[in-house]
Amino acid sequence: MKKFNQVVALLLGLVMALSLAACGGEGGGNDGENTAPKISGVADQAVEAGSSFDALNGVTASDPEDGDLTGSITVTSNPALTFTGGKATPETAGSYELTYSVTDKGGKTAEAYATLTVTRKTGEAVEFMKLDFADYTPDTHGWTASIADGVQAAGEAKQGAFVFDITDPGAGDGDIQLKKAGVAVKPADYKLKVWAKSTKETYAHMFARNEAEEGWVLFGDTYNQKIGTSVTPIELNFTVSAEGTAELILNLGKITPNPDNPADSTPADFTVTIDKIELYEVTGTDIEVPVYTNDYSAPSAAALAVSAGDGANASVAGNVFTIANYPTEGGKLYYRIDQGGNTDFHNKLIVGHGGNKLTLPADSYFIVSVTGKATKPVSCGFFLNPMGGWDPRLSEGIDFTTEEQTFTFETTETLIMDMDFEMLFQFGSDALAGMGEVTVEISDITIQQRSVL
Repeated sequence: MKKFNQVVALLLGLVMALSLAACGGEGGGNDGENTAPKISGVADQAVEAGSSFDALNGVTASDPEDGDLTGSITVTSNPALTFTGGKATPETAGSYELTYSVTDKGGKTAEAYATLTVTRKTGEAVEFMKLDFADYTPDTHGWTASIADGVQAAGEAKQGAFVFDITDPGAGDGDIQLKKAGVAVKPADYKLKVWAKSTKETYAHMFARNEAEEGWVLFGDTYNQKIGTSVTPIELNFTVSAEGTAELILNLGKITPNPDNPADSTPADFTVTIDKIELYEVTGTDIEVPVYTNDYSAPSAAALAVSAGDGANASVAGNVFTIANYPTEGGKLYYRIDQGGNTDFHNKLIVGHGGNKLTLPADSYFIVSVTGKATKPVSCGFFLNPMGGWDPRLSEGIDFTTEEQTFTFETTETLIMDMDFEMLFQFGSDALAGMGEVTVEISDITIQQRSVL
């Protein structure tokens, strides 16, 4: 029995010894398993042909067992480049795929990848186009402000809107007017929409006057339309029975909807902002066909346009159209977003539409700088895209803040022929959809050109 117990004890000791060995010895560690190294700091680069670059600048490698392996990193490329100490001088323009590799003492290898873009040799960058918005004058699309004598008010196009600063609304509703004459009409039903807000709740009357008739003969009218503190549309529906012209009128002077309640009336010392005006022809199926839209946000001289998608309002209707800028002192472009959509194509500010094309010449690289800020932090996608398709030569992001900043981007490919482009600022995200009103103020857009030698 004693001998049996000795055998059992010997076997137990052997099992314990084997268990400790399997666990890596004392402390129960797992020192026998090798962990792969890690490469950090690898990023895409761009360099001009004939210029040296350091592929290892900012790149490190580490390993849990072996420590710092930065000195052991090797770099290869496809097409092949000759690296010495991580440096190479590519002579041929094109795209090179870089592979970074490091192996630890246990034989495990880590790899990382990047793209090297080699551009053609060029001369110095020179200014190709500058949109500083300083020389543009307002185009009010035929809309004019009319203020009666002695009434303390002023109406003008500024900061991306038609703005009425009203100290005293006068004695009657017609003492302050915004109107447009000579609007061509035909036998049809129409809807006039005026998107507006006020610093204090106020009222407006709207009229469509038949210019073919003497005196005050109307196609339609609506009264006591309330203008609140957020941008919303007020509407006038009217019917035309013969071809002719109409004068469209918005009265903002003194209005008291209920004479028995004189306190409910047009206030004093307030500002009304007209963000956009739309006129639609309404078909028999109640489909609204845009006749025109007058918007107050961007410079026609710079060939800018804007568009907004369903559920979004960025001082525009649903279609792209050319509009006019209303700069303040010093020359600013104001792009107003009253209700942002949740995808980036909902609100667009576009350079390159209209009478002045954005044509970029062949055999050149382009540097685009945008200087601006916003009333709230807001982000947008920024694209430089050939007209007629979708193949952006720049695809970047801009984060506007309340402090003015300059954002600079450079193309990495030359054109084989002169091409027309659109420069897109695309706003839209879940954050923007819930942000409310925001205005982007752009003071400068400059394009520089580096011509290939």
